[in-house]
Amino acid sequence: MLENGRKAPEFDLPDQDGRRHTLKSLLTDGPLILYCYPADFTPGCTREACGIAEYFPALSDQGIRVIGVSPQRPESHQRFRDRYQLPFPLLCDADKTVIRMYDVDGPLGIGVRRATYL
Repeated sequence: MLENGRKAPEFDLPDQDGRRHTLKSLLTDGPLILYCYPADFTPGCTREACGIAEYFPALSDQGIRVIGVSPQRPESHQRFRDRYQLPFPLLCDADKTVIRMYDVDGPLGIGVRRATYL
């Protein structure tokens, strides 16, 4: 994980609809929760996403945006968002470039470790 106080690395990733997002553009509107997760539709990731969605109205009221990042393709993210009515974008990091930059790649490069950054 990134150390406290370390500047978050810039990125450019597509979301579930193919729209590109950069860290700089996401931060334009205020603070951001960026959470990295292993995979859509797995039990732990589903609980995590639904838990964040439960608090989303309160976060949004405080001006805090939420973005999820995982290595799945846009189609998987779209189905995941639709099925669980997630109110925030999911970014596609298929080659795990951002996951590695944020130091959440799994052991030996397998999987993704869960991490949440504010």
